[in-house]
Amino acid sequence: MAGGRVKEADIHGKLTFNVGSRDIECMVKEKMSRPIRRPEGEAAKWTAYPHHHNSGLTSSGFLRAQISTWLPGEQPQWIESPRKPFSQLIPAIVETVVASVPRLIEWERKREEDRRRHEEQERRRWELRRLKEIDDARWSRFRSAATNWQEKQLLDAFITELEARLASEGDHAIGERTTTEWLDWAKDRAAELDPFAKGLAGLFRDVQRP
Repeated sequence: MAGGRVKEADIHGKLTFNVGSRDIECMVKEKMSRPIRRPEGEAAKWTAYPHHHNSGLTSSGFLRAQISTWLPGEQPQWIESPRKPFSQLIPAIVETVVASVPRLIEWERKREEDRRRHEEQERRRWELRRLKEIDDARWSRFRSAATNWQEKQLLDAFITELEARLASEGDHAIGERTTTEWLDWAKDRAAELDPFAKGLAGLFRDVQRP
């Protein structure tokens, strides 16, 4: 066989051709036909495959060959006829089998390129999502810093007013603490909100943290 060889053949009509590094499988079977008039009597009961074929199908006396390995496009097939015996179909079958391998290889190459392209697109989309999630988290921390700064300014003004009132009203015991101690507690808690406690660089180090 030009450009290839018959690698395997079995009694069920399966032929495996090897062309280059590829195996192409073909099936050669008897073509079944449905008669115009349904057989009667004993003829109606006969079938070679009672569990797999309709009982109305009968042997046509001709062979049918088809490439069973999936190929891009239509699956070629050849049917013997009174004017064209199977021996005359063999050259066309061989030619098609040999010609199908480059088409199959090219299709697989394109499919592999598409797969790699798809994976690369997915990787890029995933990376963009990841970067956006990181950026959104940083923006959220930046906004929180602005909110804390605004709240600290309000608290500092409030604490200043409380200190002025302490100076005029004097210190008093409030539960387990004095008024002065309560003010110190409030100052410490307000200081925790200061986004500039470690300077501007410290603010952005907090913003960019993982």
